[in-house]
Amino acid sequence: RALGMTPVLSGFSGHVPAALERIKPGIKLTTSASWGNFNASYTQVRLLSPTDEHFVPLAEGYYKLQTELMGTDHVYNVDTFNEMNPASSDPGYLANTSAAVFQGMRAADPDAIWLMQGWLF
Repeated sequence: RALGMTPVLSGFSGHVPAALERIKPGIKLTTSASWGNFNASYTQVRLLSPTDEHFVPLAEGYYKLQTELMGTDHVYNVDTFNEMNPASSDPGYLANTSAAVFQGMRAADPDAIWLMQGWLF
């Protein structure tokens, strides 16, 4: 910011620690496939389903804490399925995922802008 640049902050796409299953029994998580032929213990991630009731509140908390720590210029990067396949290729699932991501973003920052890269999955 001091150099006249607008920072793009990391957004919440649903990546959560596996321990969330212990803390919130019944939460809807999926596990990604292994990546790049590496050992699954190093490459598989847990993803919170965008249809889970905890998705938007967790996203909102993420953005609020990040803003407390770093401030904001209202631009966030969220690559929902960067180098991974989504749990479903159904257009409805993909639309609901995008809607939940943006809803969580906007819950914390009504001026939020979602910046996306060119390749997602």
